[in-house]
Amino acid sequence: MYELANDEVRTTAENLIIRHHRHLTDAHVSYLFREKGWKTACGKTILGKAAKRSEIDKLLSTREEDFIMIISRPDWERMNSREREALIDHELCHMGAVVANEGRIKWVVRQHDIGQFASILARYDFERQKLGNLIENPPQDEMIYGQPTTRMIRREEGGDE
Repeated sequence: MYELANDEVRTTAENLIIRHHRHLTDAHVSYLFREKGWKTACGKTILGKAAKRSEIDKLLSTREEDFIMIISRPDWERMNSREREALIDHELCHMGAVVANEGRIKWVVRQHDIGQFASILARYDFERQKLGNLIENPPQDEMIYGQPTTRMIRREEGGDE
């Protein structure tokens, strides 16, 4: 069961969009709570999800959202305010934009910047070193969020749409 999230979710997201996700200024986002938490097939808890509305969804609904953010209510209620902000920020990072040749914005769901299996990190020292270097020397915030080129990628001439 789903319901609209409370004002804290929307207000926090709006503040984060202004501070770190300016590429989403014109995006329509709906924020939902999921009554029950959920897990991956491997048993990992999922705190939230970001999804892009399909063209069929848009056709069948009067709502105009480009994205939907879904948050597990039970997990949300256990979090402190900083953890809640981090969760919303994380889900907003999944919401990206691609600028087509004609300047039209196409909304996309972004994958995580960092991804690796724990077993690979356990077996390969150089993989741990790469991750460790990134943790010890993270990119400056403005390098990640302040530059529209990291979120809005202009397609090359003749590229597929």
